[in-house]
Amino acid sequence: MTPLQQTLYDFCLQQRVDQYLAENQKEYEENMVMAQRALDQLAQAGDPWSDLAQRVEYGLAVTEAIEKEAAFLAGLSLGQELARI
Repeated sequence: MTPLQQTLYDFCLQQRVDQYLAENQKEYEENMVMAQRALDQLAQAGDPWSDLAQRVEYGLAVTEAIEKEAAFLAGLSLGQELARI
């Protein structure tokens, strides 16, 4: 992303994402707790499961960041197109 896009993205995350998340806040939190418990159990199981838990956690974090960036860029693109009309 360009520096301007990054700045807009950061602003949107701080100001807007929570408003959309609020509709599903309970389900979101329940799933985060469930996933964290599963990762904790894998980590406590010892080798090779603790390494697997770390790789899963990292992979999910990267995937989430990519999804958020893509959603932001799609919204930005839509906004730019609407501004041309």
